[in-house]
Amino acid sequence: MVDINMTLKAFDYFHDWYVDSIALQGNDASKCPDTLTLGFSLGQRRVSVTFEGMTRLGIENGGTVNIVLSMEEAQPDTEVDAFAQRLLKQSLRGKRTAEHVVYLHPTAGFAIAVEFDALAIEEIA
Repeated sequence: MVDINMTLKAFDYFHDWYVDSIALQGNDASKCPDTLTLGFSLGQRRVSVTFEGMTRLGIENGGTVNIVLSMEEAQPDTEVDAFAQRLLKQSLRGKRTAEHVVYLHPTAGFAIAVEFDALAIEEIA
């Protein structure tokens, strides 16, 4: 099992990275998208961050420039969780609740909250 906080910490919580792509997709059996992939760049570095088993997603604002202040796992009864839950309440609840919630704090552009089961980060050459 991946430690979400340690994984995000390895990328300095994506501080000052740009979000330059968003993709939603579902498996063949799914009627709704269950995977969110965000593309990030910082200088010449590029990564894709994939949230698998996504059950809810909230996105607020956004534009041509989307810079991350930080992306962190929301722990219950914290300010970060309150921010995330405010965005997630706009998303319909399904039959289940995923295990993790991550909140992307914006410096500029959009805020994102995602409820999901597994996180994968891939460096792109």
